[in-house]
Amino acid sequence: EAYFEVARDESKPFVIYSGDIKTTVLGTSFNVRAYDFNKVQVAVNSGKVKVENPSKELEPAFLNPNEMAICANEKIEFADFYSLFFFITN
Repeated sequence: EAYFEVARDESKPFVIYSGDIKTTVLGTSFNVRAYDFNKVQVAVNSGKVKVENPSKELEPAFLNPNEMAICANEKIEFADFYSLFFFITN
């Protein structure tokens, strides 16, 4: 699990790989939790990130502030941001 603060630089994208999940940073602060690569959680505090699974034919998810995605069971689902407090503190 890691919390990132990344400055926007379109010429040098910041990409995080968590198992099959690819998170592309578009200038933001966010948290990635991937203790188990079968369930990756991405929560955005500020800015925007793109979450995708390049090995599957899934539409990428674009997350804005106060949004969270859970990538599990070969799909990407959005979660209630109120879950974020639990997500970061546990």
